[in-house]
Amino acid sequence: MRRYLEPVVAFSAAAYLTLGCSGSLGRDPGGSEGTGTGGTGGVSATASGAGGAAIASETSDTAAAADPPKVPPSDFKQCMVTSDLLDPVFLTIPRARSMVTATQVRGELAGLMPEIPLPGTLRGPELLNYYHFDYPTTQVTEVIVVPELHGTSVLGQMVLQIGIQAPPVDSAHRRPTAVTVLVDTTKSMEGESMARANAAVLALAESLNKGDVLNLVTTNPDVAPVHRVAAIAGDPALFAADKPLTVSGAGDLGQALVQAYDAANDVDSYLAGGLNRLVVITDGGGLPESIDARLIDDNWTKQHIDLVGVGVGLAPSYRPALLDAATRAGHGANLYLDSVAEADAALHLRFDEVMDEALNDVSIGFQLPSIFEVVNPAATTAAVSEGQLTTSDLGRGRSMVFRHAVGVCPNPDSAALAKTTMNVTVSWNDPTLPDRQTRQFPFPLVKVISQTPSYAFLKTSVVVAFTNALQSLEAARFEAACQKIADVHTAYATHAADPELDSIAAQINAHPIMVKAGKTCP
Repeated sequence: MRRYLEPVVAFSAAAYLTLGCSGSLGRDPGGSEGTGTGGTGGVSATASGAGGAAIASETSDTAAAADPPKVPPSDFKQCMVTSDLLDPVFLTIPRARSMVTATQVRGELAGLMPEIPLPGTLRGPELLNYYHFDYPTTQVTEVIVVPELHGTSVLGQMVLQIGIQAPPVDSAHRRPTAVTVLVDTTKSMEGESMARANAAVLALAESLNKGDVLNLVTTNPDVAPVHRVAAIAGDPALFAADKPLTVSGAGDLGQALVQAYDAANDVDSYLAGGLNRLVVITDGGGLPESIDARLIDDNWTKQHIDLVGVGVGLAPSYRPALLDAATRAGHGANLYLDSVAEADAALHLRFDEVMDEALNDVSIGFQLPSIFEVVNPAATTAAVSEGQLTTSDLGRGRSMVFRHAVGVCPNPDSAALAKTTMNVTVSWNDPTLPDRQTRQFPFPLVKVISQTPSYAFLKTSVVVAFTNALQSLEAARFEAACQKIADVHTAYATHAADPELDSIAAQINAHPIMVKAGKTCP
């Protein structure tokens, strides 16, 4: 194992904390030194737009080397090890199902002449929302909670990561599903945007089971909506790929949205107790004011028709504002397709993750022993009262990862430490149950600290480092992100290949900053 794993493996929990506060704390595998929470995976470098989390930076090991040492806070409630727990801290991930930035960055870096994604346009949490940070589970109906505490390069500080894993996808037993697809066919969609739109409709059609409904509406007022019912799973008659949609001149997306909701609510389409979704596909050329947010909210509130946004414009010029507003009102996922291939990946292979929710209105609370102190939690993602935060939904088979810096008191008593616990509380609404669900999970602190960093923890660190690099535009930070990828491969040499890590490495190699520096990920 590399040096960063040594403190976790070689020392007891008590010795680990003692060394950490006396100047020898090992580095966090993610180089995490700030505070924050992230999307369906981790932390981010900056405040995000569109209601996303505002998150302080986690600096890389490279950048941290020059930082002056920091000491633990002096105002801990209790430095002696006791059974007392701190007041609970509640966590949330605003807009946890918005994933636009990750694929838009990838699209900007994929061309023959890669462009530099502008730091001011990046919404860091959306990178974490897109990538997978799965925790192993065999449970089908219950949430999984995995807390971890690991050292950082900041004296007196550790990183607490709490992973929340939703029940796995079971598409064979999915609820009856009705998908109404509204496709922008105006002039601006000509070319690659329309190709991606057609691929998106095909991917949705291929995902439907026997008896499921597909409605197809376009912005062309002269074309009547199409209503079809799947005769078999993946029925090719739902959408003929050899007869794609084409650009049809003028049209009004706002008026077409009214028509789409009429189709979704039609007696032959709406499935009571089923999964009813409206998918809006556009190149992002419209303004948020062009759609009626009250109409969207009303259909979600009364009919629980989630609105899912799918952006298909060219990456350098794509503007997410319209679908940000629509999906915020419609409580659905917000995606961007940077290629035709991504349509199948996002809307077919990940259909249940994107379209269905395992947990609604998720809230996380944790309590640490009194030897710890949460460091500067962000007001938009952490609070002392559950009611102070917006809540988020969690898709089928998906995970949320919350990550915060915590201070720690020096020299805890080993025997007393072994008796302490930390608590995690998860509350959510289940679409199939009438009452809000709450589960409390106590964890022995020694176990939380002594375990080897999980694959999910190390992968989160990769995305954190990549996000920091995109924000800083410093070659050294891109190199640090490359090192994080290498560290994952070293620590988990027998782990199956991870295409997402390979994709991040390819994006780093394509970034003009790295090209100019003559550097590549090994």
